[in-house]
Amino acid sequence: MINIPINKILFIDIETVGICKDWRTCQENHSKIAEQFVKYFDWFLKRYPEDANLPSEDIYHNRAALVPEFSKIVCVCMAFVDKQGNVRSQVLKNHDETVLLKEVNH
Repeated sequence: MINIPINKILFIDIETVGICKDWRTCQENHSKIAEQFVKYFDWFLKRYPEDANLPSEDIYHNRAALVPEFSKIVCVCMAFVDKQGNVRSQVLKNHDETVLLKEVNH
């Protein structure tokens, strides 16, 4: 095990959601992404065989956030423990991924 003092670790959690709110919106507004998602169906079904009988809408809803090509970052949480043992944290969230990542960068 690596012996690193806890106050030397930065904890980061990144949350993602599907680029579109649902499959229909993806097809209508992002046709190229929708086409690419269809090409991933076999991959999804191999990885998640429990989804085999689900319609495309449900597979998109359940799995789009798990693949970077079909998701966007909506929340970044960062935390660390200071030398006194206090947890310091910051949560940044925004449905506009570009705006969020600029906030994280500053």
